[in-house]
Amino acid sequence: MKLRYVALFIGIFISIPLWSQLNISGKVIDSDTRLPIEYATIFNVTSKTGLFTTEKGNFRIAINQNDTLEVSCVGYKTMRLSNLNQKNNEFSISLDPLSRALQEVVVSNINWAKYKERKAGYAGIKSNWHVGGKTGLEYAVYIPNQNKIKDAFVVELNYKMEKWRNDSVLVRLHIYTVSPIGSPGEELLDSNVIKLLTGKMKKQISYDISNFKIRFPENGLFVGIEWLGVYDPTTNTMISQEAFEPMVGFNDNINELITYTKSPAGNWEKRDLRSLYIHSSIENRVTSKNNPNASFGIILKIPK
Repeated sequence: MKLRYVALFIGIFISIPLWSQLNISGKVIDSDTRLPIEYATIFNVTSKTGLFTTEKGNFRIAINQNDTLEVSCVGYKTMRLSNLNQKNNEFSISLDPLSRALQEVVVSNINWAKYKERKAGYAGIKSNWHVGGKTGLEYAVYIPNQNKIKDAFVVELNYKMEKWRNDSVLVRLHIYTVSPIGSPGEELLDSNVIKLLTGKMKKQISYDISNFKIRFPENGLFVGIEWLGVYDPTTNTMISQEAFEPMVGFNDNINELITYTKSPAGNWEKRDLRSLYIHSSIENRVTSKNNPNASFGIILKIPK
């Protein structure tokens, strides 16, 4: 089967001598199980471009001799590769799994009958605008623990989304702690959570994550969603086409800016919807004094 790959974003092409380029290919695997890791990120730190591995963990990328590659995936330690040459242009990359150090207690069996559901966040708020992303981009929204609830678990992620086209798109879900500076911090999910969105849709999208048994931190958390790429069901791979959908619903019910975006380079930045679409019709239509934020939410299980 011919493998196809999707670039994280389009950079500026610079003319360089052909002799300086290397064609690097290989597979990303779990160091413990030796199984392939699907949709791991292969990021060229030097040129600020990259791609994802296929569902079988394979990748192929052209780089320059002095470039540095960063290989990362949810639930694994990030690895950097440098001083690459023609002798190591085809190899396996083993990533070490992360332990869930952030979870103070490992919970095995939970009697959910002793818990009740409670909504938190903004997925139930009417969205005034819907804005797309692009492959490699991620939105994350802060959800506070307003009542400082203890012994609560996050069992469902909710996203207000729209999709106008019939193509199939892969997205990756995320949950983060709050960093010391208030931005998204450490990942709380300990494995890849990939979802396939097919056809047209206009609804709240919900995902059950109760099997992860993630405690709701006292200082809240961030809920994120990342665009991976357009999916080709005939080859069971992502194709070389950027995913601009699904579109995220934004509301203006909150007077504080709590939405962050993450670029393929891994940088988090607090962003107002208007700053994302300067000189566009959206910028002109947003007249509210409040800051438009993405309509993400969660369902909690709290003690009765």
